[in-house]
Amino acid sequence: MVANIRYILSLIRGAIKARMKNSIHLYLGARTARDVYGKGWLQALGDEHGDHEVGTQRRGLDTDPIAFDWSSLKDCRVYLCGPTPMGEATSLLVQSNGVNSAQIYSDAFYLGAT
Repeated sequence: MVANIRYILSLIRGAIKARMKNSIHLYLGARTARDVYGKGWLQALGDEHGDHEVGTQRRGLDTDPIAFDWSSLKDCRVYLCGPTPMGEATSLLVQSNGVNSAQIYSDAFYLGAT
């Protein structure tokens, strides 16, 4: 999970440094609230750069909040990071909501046996 949040933070910091005006919507998934890594870093970025909204915590599949929040994602870019099955499911969902497959970027990882 450490690589996961660092990848996302890098993207967000890059967008801020480039002074992008596009809104950024971040969805994090975890098995439990204790498993959410890097909340402090994300909160600090939001505090430093203003105009942020802290969302609510929800239960369910990773794709559920996106499906609930968006009826159309046309003209959006989607950056995915996480276990391959989650990325595949999210990719299918956002494509069905209007995202062109060329606008989906992913950094998948595989969970090893423990």
